Amino acid sequence: MPTSTDATTATPLRDAFPEGSQLQQITDDFDARGIKHWLNSGTLLGLVRDNRLIRNDPDIDVGAWWEDRHRILETVAGWKTRKIQTWQLGDSIYKIKVFPEDRPHARMIDIDLFRKHGEYGWCPQFAPRGLFERNSSARRIVRHSCRKIATFFLDRNGHHLSNHLGLRLVHDVYTWWAPLRFLDSPELRTFEYGEFRVPQDPEIYLEYRYGDWREPDDGWSFLDDDRGLIHEHPRNLVA
Repeated sequence: MPTSTDATTATPLRDAFPEGSQLQQITDDFDARGIKHWLNSGTLLGLVRDNRLIRNDPDIDVGAWWEDRHRILETVAGWKTRKIQTWQLGDSIYKIKVFPEDRPHARMIDIDLFRKHGEYGWCPQFAPRGLFERNSSARRIVRHSCRKIATFFLDRNGHHLSNHLGLRLVHDVYTWWAPLRFLDSPELRTFEYGEFRVPQDPEIYLEYRYGDWREPDDGWSFLDDDRGLIHEHPRNLVA
């Protein structure tokens, strides 16, 4: 496979499907460095359900292992980017966000770093507070407000979830929690854009996460409805 770090390198596939060029870059460059990874969440859902990225999804979701965090940072540093963010909980990086240079079809790349606990993989997840009844307008307003305030504090605090009183007042920390059988041996699957790595048995994995994943749901919220997101801080789940 080619290992170019330029997401806009011309190939017949990228010329035909330029919106898939970032997916190909991730696969090529991570494979070249031996970084085990898989497409995840909305990116995986769009590819498996519709054979393409979801139109209004602003990012590309990738899962990888925490042990590879340094190699991942070295790899993405070679891409054409506006900025790279590392998000921390305690003393550990748990997320890497890559903001590409502005160009058509470019999306932010969101890399969650999973660790293993027993038969599960887990990763922290930032969650703005929602204090009212689920699906209520008050809950949406409060959550949106908390997200805006938390974003302000996160920007000032270097995207560290632990060391700011103001941030703790408006956010929670949840946990991504998935059986290792899906994540430990990602499979290579062919889509319209090319071949990419996905969780083992991706249809069953999507059912674990979303239930009836084949039908779009405009009212769906990952904070409330994703079955792979446990509403507990990692310290309550991982000894």
